Amino acid sequence: MRTCSICMKKFKKDIKMLSPMTCVRKHGSKAHKVCQRCWFTIFSKEDANHECPGCNKKLKLTKPPKSKAPIMVIDLTL
Repeated sequence: MRTCSICMKKFKKDIKMLSPMTCVRKHGSKAHKVCQRCWFTIFSKEDANHECPGCNKKLKLTKPPKSKAPIMVIDLTL
């Protein structure tokens, strides 16, 4: 189970989640996760704070995936 760092809901590992680029740069595959609902309704808004909500809340890092599946990364910085 993985936890969304915004809504704190738990999701199965097979559900795709996104990670803020700032957290990916710092922690790699252990980066905090954000569910797609929170990402597109809260995190990715133009006037939103784009710092990692998991780092700001001092949450534990996620366990890296055991599979070799590619991780989807969306970079909002230009």
